[in-house]
Amino acid sequence: MTGRRLLWAVLILASAVLYFYTRTAASLLLLSAALLLPGVSLILVILSAKRVAAWLKIPAALQKNAPVRCELRLKNRSFVPLGRVDVLITVRNALTCREERFTASLPAAPFEEKEIVFNFESAHCGQFVFSLDSLLLYDILGLRAMRVKAGTKEKRSVPPHTFSLQAALAGGEIAGGGGESISLALKGQDRTEPFQIREYIEGDSPKQIHWKLSQKFGRYLVADPSLELEQALLILWDSGPLTKDLPANVPDALAEAILSLGISLAENSIPYSAMWKNTDSGEIVLKEVSAMDDVYEVIPGILGAGAGGGLSLIPEFLHTLSERRYPLIAYFSCAAPKELDELALMGEVTAFLCQENAAADDGSAADAYKRRVFTPCNYQSVLGDAAI
Repeated sequence: MTGRRLLWAVLILASAVLYFYTRTAASLLLLSAALLLPGVSLILVILSAKRVAAWLKIPAALQKNAPVRCELRLKNRSFVPLGRVDVLITVRNALTCREERFTASLPAAPFEEKEIVFNFESAHCGQFVFSLDSLLLYDILGLRAMRVKAGTKEKRSVPPHTFSLQAALAGGEIAGGGGESISLALKGQDRTEPFQIREYIEGDSPKQIHWKLSQKFGRYLVADPSLELEQALLILWDSGPLTKDLPANVPDALAEAILSLGISLAENSIPYSAMWKNTDSGEIVLKEVSAMDDVYEVIPGILGAGAGGGLSLIPEFLHTLSERRYPLIAYFSCAAPKELDELALMGEVTAFLCQENAAADDGSAADAYKRRVFTPCNYQSVLGDAAI
């Protein structure tokens, strides 16, 4: 850039000296051209701006710790030669909130299409957004530039390395007579079937008594008709306590843990509901999962819900749930917020907490919920047996 400016200055000086000594029309024309060239060149760049396009080609299948070949393509569909085009590329992981920026520079002749190849590799899972934020178009002399918004985005997911775990619903049954039990974790075929069967307590309406089951088990059992959910288990992904300065391996381990649990439950035909906050829309999402196809719809939501600024989303979750109730709740986050006590009023809560440096902890008697604390280094061994 400095060399071109110096060359232009030398051209003006030489033209001026030539005109001073010759006073000819040709020397005047040369001096005028030297003075007007940058302005004319910039006008041509402005006219060609709408005819310049850039886009990315990112492979659909990405994996952790596996480099892939990506392409940046630039096409100049105008008759104006561009001395240089700077393309600003931003790659952001919505899960870890890590962002990387780099600039690619290349010239573009009239009606020319060019490409730049670069490699992408991530050590963490998440939903990645590849953005072309802007193009900086330079004239043929490289003296003046014009910024053009690109607005091109490509989203790709880097899936987690899920691991095998034994999921068990420790509180998912009530005992019945003759060694039988009534499960809260299995979905009934009839959607009008009562969600929760429990022991009769004083004050319950006689209309709630399930007479057929009461006769079978020899004691009064009550059906709660207000519970509309078929699932007994709710899995919450609380990204609120996650902050941008949190080590990237913490949300990475959390995502692998929650999705490994979800996959294990689906493989064992245990239905559940998954809940998280959509980062783009700001809406709370509640997804019922009964098969692996449903899990595939949950994965992008979990990977795309990153740092929330430090405040728990439990109040928003409870507001969305309204009158819906779950006897069993698996809560995933990096910390135990005070709102967990309020969540424990709904059902039996097991908090799965990932911290950078923490010893395994199943909670204390003073807690209104159970805790499973793990780190990015030991989460697979600690959660090998995931009892809820």
